[in-house]
This record gives sequence, C-alpha cells and structure tokens, in this order.
Amino acid sequence: MKEMLNRELSWLQFNNRVLQEAQDKNVPLIQRLRFLGIFSNNQDEFIKVRVADLIRYSELKMNNLPTVSGGYTYSDLLHLVNQQLQKSHEIFCQTYDEIISEMKNHQIFVVNETMLSASQQDFCLNYFLSVISVRLVPLMLRKSVKYHFYLMIKFIWL
Repeated sequence: MKEMLNRELSWLQFNNRVLQEAQDKNVPLIQRLRFLGIFSNNQDEFIKVRVADLIRYSELKMNNLPTVSGGYTYSDLLHLVNQQLQKSHEIFCQTYDEIISEMKNHQIFVVNETMLSASQQDFCLNYFLSVISVRLVPLMLRKSVKYHFYLMIKFIWL
C-alpha cells in the first residue's frame, strides 16, 4: 500500500512551487512580483487556518490522539511545518530583495508614506479619497462598532 502524503506538507510543497516561479529570472519581473504576492497570501491563509488547527490539536492532552496522514503526531507535524515555513520565509525575503534590486536597475522604486513630501502625501490622500475610496465597500463585522470612514483613513495615513 502506498503511503499517503500529508496535506499540510503537500500544500507547503505546492506553495513553494509558486515561490520558485518568483525566483525564475526567465519570468518577467512584474510576474515574479505577483508570484511573491500570491505566495505571501497563501502563506497567510495557511498559517491562519492550518497551523492554528495544528497548534490546537497538539495542545490537546488526550492519550489516544490519532496520528495524521503520513503517520505524524500533531506535535511532530507542527514542528515540520514550522521548519518548512522558516525555510520558505528565508527564500521569500531573499527573492524579494533580489526583485527590488532588479526593479531599481529599471528605475522602479518602492516607496512608503515616510518617503513622500507633504505635497505628495496630500496628492495620495486626495486621490485615495476621490478615486479609490468611492469604489470600496466597507464590511462591518459588528453592529455595535461605528466607524467614521474618513477619520479611519486619516488615522491610518498619519
């Protein structure tokens, strides 16, 4: 009988293939950056859902807790997943730095709000309020919390 692959480890292998696409210098630069974004979003979701489940199960104090596919205990699997996540994070950071460096060679720069002049900050805020925010649909999770959208943006921006 063929041994089953563990779904968490298999999923990490899949996401590492996405990361490999970001590392491939034959892939256009903007696509490589997009692959990094896809990888990052996938990792976030994986950690929020699957790693959280592994933590919960590994903390259970039951005597007969079953093993998961691949024959791992939840604690062992959590350890392996954490090792893989660490390796992937290191590769991600290295790849991101390489892409940012290559973008600079093409006169493409990543800036944040601390690098903008006052007039540039005003332009960005006005553009956001007049063009972007009118296309956003706020999602309220609780009825008891009231948000003032403009103040939220102003707070986040400053």
